[in-house]
Amino acid sequence: MKNQSKTTRREFLYTASMTVGGALAGVGLKSATALAQPPVRVRLDVATLQLNGPELRALRAAVDALKRLPGSDPKSWRSLANIHQDFCPHQNWFFLPWHRAYILYFEQACREASGDPTFTLPYWDWTTSPRLPAPFWGTGNPLMDSTRRIGPNQSADPMFVGRQVLYGANNLGGILRITDFKTFASGEAAMQRQKTNYGRLEASPHNHIHGFVGGNMSSMLSPLDPIFWLHHANIDRLWTEWERLSPGRTTSDPRWLNFSLLGFDSIRPPSQTALTVRGVLSTHILGYRYPSQPATPPPPPTLAAVSESSLFSEGNVDGQATPKKPLSFAIAAPRELRAQVHDAATKPTPADPKDKRTRLRLILEVKPPETSLIGVRVFLRSKAAKSNTPFGDPNYVGTFTFFGQEHEGHGSGDEKNIEFSFDVTRTLRKMALAGVYRADSDLQVSLVPVSLSDRRAAEATVILVRFKLEAI
Repeated sequence: MKNQSKTTRREFLYTASMTVGGALAGVGLKSATALAQPPVRVRLDVATLQLNGPELRALRAAVDALKRLPGSDPKSWRSLANIHQDFCPHQNWFFLPWHRAYILYFEQACREASGDPTFTLPYWDWTTSPRLPAPFWGTGNPLMDSTRRIGPNQSADPMFVGRQVLYGANNLGGILRITDFKTFASGEAAMQRQKTNYGRLEASPHNHIHGFVGGNMSSMLSPLDPIFWLHHANIDRLWTEWERLSPGRTTSDPRWLNFSLLGFDSIRPPSQTALTVRGVLSTHILGYRYPSQPATPPPPPTLAAVSESSLFSEGNVDGQATPKKPLSFAIAAPRELRAQVHDAATKPTPADPKDKRTRLRLILEVKPPETSLIGVRVFLRSKAAKSNTPFGDPNYVGTFTFFGQEHEGHGSGDEKNIEFSFDVTRTLRKMALAGVYRADSDLQVSLVPVSLSDRRAAEATVILVRFKLEAI
């Protein structure tokens, strides 16, 4: 276990040289010691920056310079976006580490293009600032993208990106309180672009922001919109926040840790070796941190034992839901699963990451709707649930949204079903504490679609295809 959490010397030297390599270009040779100890810069909330301060001046200059590069240049604006189009993983557990590496390379490209070796990418915290930041609007502004669906005064929906979504009502539940890594970070995969199931961070706030902004942001070429980079910096920040709240929960699975992140050969110097997932686990070693992280590097994280899941119940569902007509269905549970459900509802959630107590994961497979501007709220045993049912309702499980139709090739006739995963253990526990849990032989699930500012979404249909209920 310990060996798996350590960074190799080669990876350490690589990541160190990557973070300072652009800054040292043209400055002269530095010692190997300097290369091995990069400065740890702080990525700041864009809402705290001055419009004409050094950070945003450097970002505007960098984006403008990158947009002016010829398309044949591997670091041109279009070439950088093509990397995302050709290599980005979504709907699997490489989503978080790959995008961490991607925005790190972008940050380096901005230092070189702006001439500011200290430039550090800010992040957009859409939970506290739900409007797209003001510095990203305006004619002639390099940070403006004319394809956006929204205007400067529109706000992201708190139902999908708000504090209660992240931390839960009264700091109970919520995405950042999930203790199972794959439910938080998306499902395991063997290949970079293999689609398995969406974890909660990717399915709710990440997907919602892409669809909310619209235009380029809802396509495979989403990095053409400069706000993409700040959006993903915030997703990266939330990953560090989850690690802070759930120490020892990151998986030790070698298939994940040892995986080489693909797609960056055209923008990394030949002298630098390819990054693995293990090589990007420490932001401090990569040369940056967020305000909520300590200034000094913490010890290497402890990793959770590889968990196995036992599939207790699965089946097809012939049902559909619209914003006007929610859907409810029952999962018939065999005796063994009924016992697991009862234990999840009546026993406290373990705080110790070494605790092996079973948790329950619900996976829903749905056919993508006609528009991505629809979200779905999930409840247990609550046929009366509505789009405005409070987050504090004990039957509430979570939400999911869809990455833009263009991103998945919708309309081409080859749409694939999508899986979303939920840890329902805490919901069952809340139901028991509220006195609304019943030890019946089935588990009632309700899906409540919500229209997201689009007239087409009012009639959009979410078709439920299959379900799985696993003990993990």
